[in-house]
Amino acid sequence: MGGTGTLTVDPGTALLVKSSTINAPVANQGLFDVHGTNSINAALTNVSGATLRIQGDNSLGTSNLTIASSFTNNGAIVLTDTLGSFGAVLNMPSGTLTNAAGGTIDAQVGAGGTRTLGAELNNQGTVTLGKALTINRAGAAQVNGGTINVSGADLTLQQGGTTPSLTTSGTIAIGSGTLAISGATVAASQDFSTATTGLTLTTATWGGSGKLTVAAATLLNLKSSTINSRLVNQGALDVHGTGAFNDSVTNASAATLRLVGDNSLGTANLTALNGFSNDGTIVLTDTLGSFGAVLHVTNGTLTNAVAATIRADTGARGIRTLDAQLDNEGTLTVRHTTTLSKTAAAHVNRGTIDVNGGKLTIQQSGTTPTFKQLGTLTIASGDTVLVSSGSFVYDSGTISGGRLVLSATSVSAAHDFSTASAALSMTSTTWSGTGTLTVATSTVLNPASSVINAPFVNQGAVTVSGTGSINGSVTNAAGATLRVQGNNSLGAGNLTVASAFTNTGTIALTDTLGTFGATLNVTAGTLVNAAGGVIRADTGAGGTRTFNATFDNQGTFIAAIPVAQTTTINKASAAHQNSGTWTIASGTLTISGAGASFTNAAGGTVQGGGIFKVTGVPFTNAGAINPGTGAGATGVLKIVGNYTQGSGGVLNVELGGTTVGTQYDRLVDSAGTVTLNGALRVTLVNGFTPALGDTFTVLTFPSRTGTLPTLNGLLLGGGVQLDTVWTATSLRIVTIALSTTHATDITTSQTWSAIASPHIVSGYLRVVNGATLTIEDGATVKFDAGAGLQIGDTTLGQPGSLAMLGTPGRIRLTANTGTPAAGFWKGLEVQKTGAPLAWRNVDIEYAGGTRPNLIDESCILLVDPGASIDLDSVHIRQCIHAGVHHAAGTVHVHRSEIDTVTGASSA
Repeated sequence: MGGTGTLTVDPGTALLVKSSTINAPVANQGLFDVHGTNSINAALTNVSGATLRIQGDNSLGTSNLTIASSFTNNGAIVLTDTLGSFGAVLNMPSGTLTNAAGGTIDAQVGAGGTRTLGAELNNQGTVTLGKALTINRAGAAQVNGGTINVSGADLTLQQGGTTPSLTTSGTIAIGSGTLAISGATVAASQDFSTATTGLTLTTATWGGSGKLTVAAATLLNLKSSTINSRLVNQGALDVHGTGAFNDSVTNASAATLRLVGDNSLGTANLTALNGFSNDGTIVLTDTLGSFGAVLHVTNGTLTNAVAATIRADTGARGIRTLDAQLDNEGTLTVRHTTTLSKTAAAHVNRGTIDVNGGKLTIQQSGTTPTFKQLGTLTIASGDTVLVSSGSFVYDSGTISGGRLVLSATSVSAAHDFSTASAALSMTSTTWSGTGTLTVATSTVLNPASSVINAPFVNQGAVTVSGTGSINGSVTNAAGATLRVQGNNSLGAGNLTVASAFTNTGTIALTDTLGTFGATLNVTAGTLVNAAGGVIRADTGAGGTRTFNATFDNQGTFIAAIPVAQTTTINKASAAHQNSGTWTIASGTLTISGAGASFTNAAGGTVQGGGIFKVTGVPFTNAGAINPGTGAGATGVLKIVGNYTQGSGGVLNVELGGTTVGTQYDRLVDSAGTVTLNGALRVTLVNGFTPALGDTFTVLTFPSRTGTLPTLNGLLLGGGVQLDTVWTATSLRIVTIALSTTHATDITTSQTWSAIASPHIVSGYLRVVNGATLTIEDGATVKFDAGAGLQIGDTTLGQPGSLAMLGTPGRIRLTANTGTPAAGFWKGLEVQKTGAPLAWRNVDIEYAGGTRPNLIDESCILLVDPGASIDLDSVHIRQCIHAGVHHAAGTVHVHRSEIDTVTGASSA
C-alpha cells in the first residue's frame, strides 16, 4: 500500500496486516495487528489508547515489523506469539523509537518465541517483560527515563557497532532477576546494589560516580570485566577471566572475593589499581586444568586485616599468585602452590601464614624489596616457603614446621632461628643479625655459596658448597659435622671463618666429583680442635684439601686421601701445635707458609702411612711419632723436610714381621736433616717373635745429628734382645742374644727384670749403702765361678736388702756354666739388713763355694746377729757343707726344701 494519503485505524477498530508493506502514513488509534514479515516506510503514529501488536504464529511464523523512521509511541506496543516458538521482532534500522510518558512496550508471555527490539529506544514510559526481550540495534544510544520492568523475564541489551550505550535515569525494576551486562560499558552516576537486583558482568565495564555494592547474601559474577566505580563487597564476588578494579575496594567482614580460573575464560586475573584492606575472605582457586588465579595490586598495599583471610585453595592444578605488597595481619592460608610477588614491595607478616598442602614462593625484585616476619609462619611437613632475592627480616614471631628456603636473599635476624623448629636451605644468601642461627641435633643445613654474619651454632650436620663465609662466632658442637664439599655444580667448596673458634665435633673437607676440592680458611686466630673433636681431609674425589688456618689440635686430625692427592695446611707465621692425634693415613699432607712451624707437643701423636711434607717448616717432636695408623697397623711414615726430636720425644716402632710397611714400621726422612734426642720405643705386635739375626730398618735419613739415648722395649726375654745399629743414613734394629752382666757393687736400689734374663754376676758383689736389689718374678740369675751376693756390710755399718718374691719355679739363682757342680759360686751372704728379708718361691742351686772358714761354705750364710730372713717355698740344692748356715741371726723356714748337700741341711 502506498500513496500520500494516511491510513488510519480508528478507535475500537482493528487492522490485520499479514506479510505486507505500507508506504503511506499510518495513524493507529485502535488495534494494528501485524503477522509475518511487514514494513512501514512512512510516518507512524500510535496514539494513547492504541495498540500496535506484533504477533508470531504457526501460519506466518515469526512476526517481523520494520519501521523505516523514528516514531513516538503514546499507546501500547505488544510483542507476542500464539503457538510454537515463532516470536516477534520490531526493527528500526534508523531513527529512534520513543516510548513516551504513558506509552507502554510489552513483551508478553505468549508462546515460546523470542521478543526482539532492533531499535534505538528512548523509553520515557513503561517497558514490561513477561517474556525475555532482546534490544540489539548496532550503534544505538539507548535511553531509559521511564520504567523498565524485567521482573517477569530477562532483558538482554546487546550492544555493538559504533559507541553503543544505555543511559538510564529512570527505573529498571528487575525484582528477583539479574541484570546481565555483556560487552557493554556502564556509566552509573547512581549507587547500585545487588540487594535489589542481581548483576552479572561479562566482558563489560562498570563505571561512574555511583557506588557498586555486592550486598550480603548475594553474588556478583564478574567475567572478563572492569569496575571503574567504588566497589563494596558485602557478599560474594566471583572473578573469572581478566578483570580490573580501578577505584576503591572494600571487602567487608563476612564477604568473599573469589578469583576462579576455569576452562572457559582461562586464568582468573584480577588487577586492583589501588591498595585496599581485606576484612573478609579472598580466595584464589581454579576449577579445571591448570588455569590458576592471579591477584594484582598495582599501587599501595593489600592489607589482610586482623581476623581476615586470604586463601590459596586446593582447586585444580593452576598456580596462585598474589602480585601485591602484602601487610598480613590476619591469616594467609596456602593449600596450593602460591607465589607472592611484587616489584619493590615491603611485605609484612604480623598475623599468621599457614602453608599446608603447597609451596609458598616469596619472589622479590626491584628496589630494596623486603619481607618482614613478625608473626607466625607455619609450614606443614613436606611443604616449603621459598624467599627469592630481596631482604628477609626476622625480628620476632615464630617459624615452624616444613622447610624455609632462601635463595639470593639477605636475611636480617634479630630473633634466634633453629632448625629444630623448621628445616632451612640457603643458596647465595647472606644471613645477618644479632639472633643465633642454630642447626639442631639430627637436622641438616646445606648452605650453597652463602654468608653467615650472625652467631652460628652447629649441633647437627652442615655441608657447605660453593664459596661461603661465617663472620660471626662459630660453635661446632660435639656430635655435629661441618663439611666443606666441592661438587660439579658450584665447583670447589670454600668456607672462610673470620675468627678463631673451637671445634668439638667433626670438620670434614671433601668433594663429590672431579677435582673440585675443598678449602677451609680461618682468617684470624687459631682453629682449636678440642679433645674429642675430629678434623678430616676425606677421600671423596680427586680435588685438593686446603686448610688456611693455624692449628691447635688437641683431638684427632686425619688426612685420609688417595696416594696421589694432597692436603695442604698453608698459613704464614702459624705456630701449629698438636697435643692430640695427628694422622696422615695416606696421600700427602703439606704444611707451608712463611714463618710457619709445627710442634708435636708432649702427649701428642703423629702417625700414619702417608707423606708429611714440612719443607722449610720446622718440625719439632716432643710427643710420639708412630709410623702406621694404629696399634698393630704397621706402615711407613715419610717426612719431607727437617725433623727434630726433643728430649721428651718418642719414636714408637711396632714389629710384627720382617717386611717393612706391611709388617713393621719405618720413619723415613727423605729430604732434610734429623736432629735426635729422646727415646725409641719398640713393641712386638700380631704375635711376632723376632729370631736371632732379624734386622729391621726403622729410621732412614739423608743426615743426622744426635741419637736416641733412651731405648725401651729392646729386651724381649728368652735370652734374646734387640740392639740398635746406626749407619750414616739409617737406624737398624738387630735381634741378638741377651747378655746382662753385673760386675760392680749395688749402691742404689735396682731391679733385675725377668725380661733382661739371664743376669750374669761376674764377681762377689755387695748390696750396700741402704740399697735394695729386687730380683723380679720370672728372672734367672747366673753366677760366674766364685761370684756371689753379700747383703749389707757389718764392718762398714751399711745395710742392704734383697727382695725375691716369686711364683713357683719363676726365680732361679744358678751357676753360669754348662757343667755345674755344688759350690760353683759362693752363694748369698746376709750381713747387715735394715729389716727382715722375705724370699718366696726361689730356686738356689750350685752355691756354697770356697770361704775362709769351711763351716761357712753354704748356699745361704747369715753372719750378723741382727739379720733375719724368712724363707717361704724356697728350694735349695747342690750346696757345699750346708744349705743354710746361720752363724748369727734368725731364719724362719716355711714350705721349703733343702736337698743334695754335702754337709748339713742347716747348721
